[in-house]
Amino acid sequence: MVKVTSSGENAGDVEFTVQLDGHASGGFTVGTLGGGLNGQLGFTATISLDAQNGYKPDKLVLKGNTGYTGSLDSKLLLEARDLKDISSALETVSLSSSAGSGQDLEVSAELDLQDAGNLEATLRALTSQGQDVLPLTLAIDRNGKLGFDTYDLQTSESEGEVKVGIGVGGGAGGSSSSETQSDRTGLVRLPGGAFEPRLCKQPS
Repeated sequence: MVKVTSSGENAGDVEFTVQLDGHASGGFTVGTLGGGLNGQLGFTATISLDAQNGYKPDKLVLKGNTGYTGSLDSKLLLEARDLKDISSALETVSLSSSAGSGQDLEVSAELDLQDAGNLEATLRALTSQGQDVLPLTLAIDRNGKLGFDTYDLQTSESEGEVKVGIGVGGGAGGSSSSETQSDRTGLVRLPGGAFEPRLCKQPS
């Protein structure tokens, strides 16, 4: 998906969002959170290009989402400082990347891509389909902004009729689905710090 900012001080900025497939998401799960989890996350990666700086890469936003069952270790999360600590807190729950309603969580990271080392680590992770993630993990732990959120997800399906022609019977049945998040709470960690409660709810 491509998004272009049409107005304001960031007019012309471009965002590329890629949803990683199951194989790549598995690689990112192991590369960022280790192999001790009961399941994996589904990852998306968004790279921003700065129009005011010759459309050079500006920022990476990496998000891993999954449903879960069980109780998270909230005390360990509050004491967490890096991805390894998040992984330890997730070892007490079972993860499920299948769509549906229930408890969900999101692990997110933001990284400055104007730094040449961060950019190289990002490109290595993405072009390797999640097989060369360690440099990116180290860059995120050292230089990135980390987030951890939980929320309730409700998925609903609706049936409808899609008109495909003119005249009697010129329609076809169809369905659509929508997702609604509620009760979203989260923690955030700035580079060099520890996780703290977010000051406000963050958009999905």
